[in-house]
Amino acid sequence: MNLFGLLDAIREQPAYVSTLDILSTSKIATQYLNLPRSARAPVLAALASDTRRPVLLLASHNDRALVLQDELKSWQCEVPIRFFAEPNALFYDRTAWEQGASRQRLTCLAACTHPVLCGGPQHRGEGIIIASAKALMTRTLPLTDFRQYTQVLRIGD
Repeated sequence: MNLFGLLDAIREQPAYVSTLDILSTSKIATQYLNLPRSARAPVLAALASDTRRPVLLLASHNDRALVLQDELKSWQCEVPIRFFAEPNALFYDRTAWEQGASRQRLTCLAACTHPVLCGGPQHRGEGIIIASAKALMTRTLPLTDFRQYTQVLRIGD
């Protein structure tokens, strides 16, 4: 189900217009919105498509992050939505992570460091990244190592 057409009603609200102005004028914008839980996904979808900037949505738990990802898919279709997965291992445990979590984390990191390659030319650095608090606290890979060992494969090279 696509609810994208209903976002125009949100865009007409004065509070939304003032928030959009604040986010559009500053280079690094952190905005705290005291919204009811049911309004968070549609407002975030409208802000992400109107600002054309990367958006990080932080959830308290992995379950809540997955629910927000499902909600955002119905509200927005213009910018990519990526999930920064948390590993299945305990916080200080050195066991191997499942491949799905590693793949999702590396896809998000690639989208942040090489946005044209991951989203195509129409999505230059924009998108919504959804993560839980534990996912952000867990180290993946230093940025220098990630850039050093990233290889770009193109057809015809």
